[in-house]
Amino acid sequence: MWFRPNDFFMFSMKAENPYWGASVDRAVSQHEFLEGMFSIGSFSIGCGLWFTHYTEDFVFGSSESLNDCKMGILMSYYDDKSETNIRLYPRLFLRDTEKFSDGRTLDCGMYEFAYSYTVHKALRYYSRISEYDFYLFDHDAVMSHYWGFFEIAIGLSLDYKSGSLMKGGSIYIEYAKRINLRKLNEDEPYNTFNGQGFLGFDSSKDPSYFSGQRSRSHILRVGALEKIDSKSYLYQKLILEIVDRHEDHQELLIGFGGGISL
Repeated sequence: MWFRPNDFFMFSMKAENPYWGASVDRAVSQHEFLEGMFSIGSFSIGCGLWFTHYTEDFVFGSSESLNDCKMGILMSYYDDKSETNIRLYPRLFLRDTEKFSDGRTLDCGMYEFAYSYTVHKALRYYSRISEYDFYLFDHDAVMSHYWGFFEIAIGLSLDYKSGSLMKGGSIYIEYAKRINLRKLNEDEPYNTFNGQGFLGFDSSKDPSYFSGQRSRSHILRVGALEKIDSKSYLYQKLILEIVDRHEDHQELLIGFGGGISL
């Protein structure tokens, strides 16, 4: 849901059961974003809250309900041809879970840099760099588990005009290269470079400099949006993920949905 009461302020809410692809376990099974931005000419700046939830039983051997909340910084810039967006939800302190948590905790972080450029009035090029980190700590056992991914994506979107059935819409095609990160049963969970996060870099070389890098994926995303009228639309998307020999299956996702503007 997006709200823009005037030209200077925008507020959005998002709640979803996220799809993390073929190679990232469901360390987070539900999350929500609450974000607001103020515009000053071509610049916008704002802040947000990211709520994440773990409600599974595959890590600790029993069902757990763990939650995390991160404050984020949002920035954007646009002109007649291009638009740049930055979202940062960092782990507030590198060792925050050691100092301020006990028992079992969930700790997450993410960043995203997106850029788009209008090649033609109906054709846009875009690129995106993003990373997500999911940590589960057992402080009594001094142990942690980590999942995450680093992704670089490029794509094209094309707007089309009204037809006999629909009032116009857009289509897009995107290719992404993903590095899947995972390191389980870490017995030095509070070290900064221990194969968890930071693209899996491990300063102790255990078992290598990049012990957290598990596999690589090639992802193709194709989608279309059709306007039913000036206020409502439908969309479809297809996502194909091809993973390397370190994973046990490929992934195909077909999605359908719609929306309305009030």
